[in-house]
Amino acid sequence: MDQFLKDNLEAYLSGELDERRKAEWDAYLAAHPAAAQQVALYEETASMLRELRPPEDDWSGAPGFYDRLAERIEEQQRIPFWSVFLQPPFGRRLAFASLMWLALLGSYFVTFTDPADSQSRVAQAILVERPSPVYEVRLGTDLDENRSSMLATLISPGE
Repeated sequence: MDQFLKDNLEAYLSGELDERRKAEWDAYLAAHPAAAQQVALYEETASMLRELRPPEDDWSGAPGFYDRLAERIEEQQRIPFWSVFLQPPFGRRLAFASLMWLALLGSYFVTFTDPADSQSRVAQAILVERPSPVYEVRLGTDLDENRSSMLATLISPGE
């Protein structure tokens, strides 16, 4: 594209050429048929783009629309982050999860810890000072003998 087309194409497509420049433009296109074909393609593309443009109605919304919009944006910016946790659905779920967690911990402590049993074991260990039985197991190279001695040790009643 030569410089004359570059300088005047936008003004031509938008209809802003004055009479003198319009005459120069028509003379140039008559002298250069290839440029005239290019300009025809540009005109067709520009008309398609104009059809895609939204209507020229100046919609400004209902009266006070932008003021209400700005107020709402400011209001949402003022709401603290923690307010999400105070909303009723989240609060109910949080309370339910906490109660379930407490029930689970309580059932664990009731099931696996018996305070009376642990205190009686401590008392027995303190009062009865009986040494635990010592088994003398001698293992050798023979697997059958090793197995027999281990079974005898496990089966024998502890004294």
